[in-house]
Amino acid sequence: MKINNILLIGVLVLTITSCNNEGSNKPESSTEKNEVKTEEMPYNESIQNVFFGVPFGATCEEACEILSQNFWFDKTSTKDRLSLSSKYGDRISFGGKTWDHSDLNFSNNKFYEIRFYQTFKTKESAMSEYNSLYSVISQKYNMKTVQESDTTKYGAAYGITKTNQQVKVQCYSYESVGHERWIGVFLRYTDLNFKGISEEL
Repeated sequence: MKINNILLIGVLVLTITSCNNEGSNKPESSTEKNEVKTEEMPYNESIQNVFFGVPFGATCEEACEILSQNFWFDKTSTKDRLSLSSKYGDRISFGGKTWDHSDLNFSNNKFYEIRFYQTFKTKESAMSEYNSLYSVISQKYNMKTVQESDTTKYGAAYGITKTNQQVKVQCYSYESVGHERWIGVFLRYTDLNFKGISEEL
């Protein structure tokens, strides 16, 4: 009888120990998965979504009415893209920095992206500004750098939200309309909820 009780207790102890070991493994593996996912997808609670008084989703007409108080629209502007020039100087101020250019992009007459950029002739000057910009943006948003295989792209980093909004910092070389080679440093805010939407019923 005593031997049976001892055996029964032994079996119970082994069963409980086995269950506890299995249970402790699950949170570790799920935590590791979450850490990897977070690292791969640098989520932010939110990003900026109103620029110079214009919110994402505004129509081109609404944006023009608001922006015309402080900006001129470049002659290259269309219903899909407004190119801005400041009424108060040669360059545009935003985020404590000055920019050579800024464009607002529209999809089906909905504002979905703004782009700020500066142009440089040398890679060294451009990368210096890119690193400075990345340092500022990464203090505000959770960003992930991207390794580019394209040799004309010198730097890229992005942050996203779970509601399909994103912020990007980029540095790459491009050819202008006049066939000059420039290196641009770009800051983009995009709301993909308004990109490619259809107004058809």
